[in-house]
Amino acid sequence: MTRHLLPLLAALGLWLIAPQAALALQEQALPLPAQAIISQTIGRDDTAYHAKVQEEGIQLQNPRHNLKATFTPEGLQVRTPKGAFELRYLGLSYGSTTHQAQKVTPKAQANRIEYPRGPLTEWYINGPKGLEQGFTLKAPPGPPGGTLTLTLEITGIKARPAEGGLILGSGLAYRDLVAWDAEGRILPAELKLQGKTLTLAVDDRKARYPIHIDPFIQQAKLTASDGAAFDEFGFSVAISGDTVVV
Repeated sequence: MTRHLLPLLAALGLWLIAPQAALALQEQALPLPAQAIISQTIGRDDTAYHAKVQEEGIQLQNPRHNLKATFTPEGLQVRTPKGAFELRYLGLSYGSTTHQAQKVTPKAQANRIEYPRGPLTEWYINGPKGLEQGFTLKAPPGPPGGTLTLTLEITGIKARPAEGGLILGSGLAYRDLVAWDAEGRILPAELKLQGKTLTLAVDDRKARYPIHIDPFIQQAKLTASDGAAFDEFGFSVAISGDTVVV
């Protein structure tokens, strides 16, 4: 059995996942942060989750959730048997400061995709739990004085608010917004949808940069009925304090 020692504090981002598969994982009592760490690690080590550079852009497939994703300078396109949608980062605002997104070429390494946008990095990690999205901001984008707001656009599919995030069409969920700073302090954050426009708002007044936007952090204890969420991958899982042993 391969063993990895991993810290329990980890990024569990906004997931693009099939709700049925998400429910199956949630029914297991394995803590969500541990699920994220394991998903990221399995995706890194399993080439089925790795990116491939094609003429039309960087492509990922997620065999567990039957997702196909294409990354181009214009943004992300996700396709499933039940439909497709596009997700595009438009820019950010911070008090009186605004930054509009410019087209940048995404970069791929194993199961991770990054859009380098100066002090902001937009990233995606592919794994058996789904396609994780996140943003890391190295420094305040302007003088203090307002809420930090990231703006995105969702097109090609009907989105509706749901507990913890959004439901996209009949087969996908976009959810679990949390933000934290360099000291691990959780920051107030809110997700809103208006028409096709999605905003992620973060109160950074007490934050120490860099900050990370969208991961959901949860720590919980396993019970006697736990531990089967990733059994199909040939892993066993144990948790002691702040360490996950896989």
